[in-house]
Amino acid sequence: MIAASMVMFSHAYALTLHAGDEPIAALSRNAIDAGTIGVITFFGISGFLIAQSLERTPSLCRFAAARALRIVPGLYLAKLFCVVAVGWTVTVLPSASYWADAGTWWFLFGMPFFGMADRLPGVFATLPYPLAVNGSLWTIPVEVWCYCVAAMIVLVGLTRGTALYSALFAAAIVGYAIFPQATRNLMPFDGLGTIPGLVASFFFGVWLHTCRRLVPVSLPLSGIIALLVVACARMPRLGPWCFYIGIPYLALVAAYHPRLQWRRYLQFGDYSYGTYVLAFPVQQFLIWRFAPLSPLLSFALTLAVTLPLAMLSWHFVEAPALALKSALVAYRPRFRTAPRDAR
Repeated sequence: MIAASMVMFSHAYALTLHAGDEPIAALSRNAIDAGTIGVITFFGISGFLIAQSLERTPSLCRFAAARALRIVPGLYLAKLFCVVAVGWTVTVLPSASYWADAGTWWFLFGMPFFGMADRLPGVFATLPYPLAVNGSLWTIPVEVWCYCVAAMIVLVGLTRGTALYSALFAAAIVGYAIFPQATRNLMPFDGLGTIPGLVASFFFGVWLHTCRRLVPVSLPLSGIIALLVVACARMPRLGPWCFYIGIPYLALVAAYHPRLQWRRYLQFGDYSYGTYVLAFPVQQFLIWRFAPLSPLLSFALTLAVTLPLAMLSWHFVEAPALALKSALVAYRPRFRTAPRDAR
């Protein structure tokens, strides 16, 4: 939830054309910003949890269904919100033209793995950050790609030993350093921008799960890593790798260290996904309706509107969908092979 709020905070500056004034961007001389830290956190945590899920799930079909139940219902609620509540209200086109335009339906029904539309006809053309309706959704195809690659790695048994997967992860980093463009071409959107680093964060999260008995959940070590991340922030070559490797470790220590757990918050629900996929269109709508807005006012108003929407998304869409995962776990084929010792 903190990571999702950091993305929202960073977008409050970018969408009002004050990206250079965002505090973390200004302190690091644009080496990194709060939104990038939030997204790195998502990918690192996701890699750890996906490796855990693959270890526990005996069937790749069940794994895929479980991932779909986690991603798709909340995603399509956000898409409906963008198309109906935001787009239909804001568009400069007549209603008939808006609903007849192929772009409206592609935005609504485009599947995550095949790219993510970010435009609706006649919507937000005059904003400071024009046309973008939900710029946060670009990370979902990248994450789905990571899920698929992780499933293949587990399927062939490359995570069964810490040494084997460690060698694979190191080889991938070396391969990217030697053949960066060829490696990027294998990734979604041809590995533009921060995508290679986010992929590295995801598979470092997988490594942390694979080596979880060897890697300490340590506050002193976290302090050292945090200092290294800050110290390397302005180093153009070393800094990004410190971000993409160090931040996932810090996030997972924050999640698992007993002194840092906030169990009362966990009783309410997980509002982070809804916050992430709904905040951007809310921000753009508020800027369209009340411009000009300062970044801090945009952030405060967006949080006030988005959090109740994310709560509704969790309790009425995401949580009921996740409850269906128990049916997947309980399901067994009707006809099973006989035990080996059967006569």
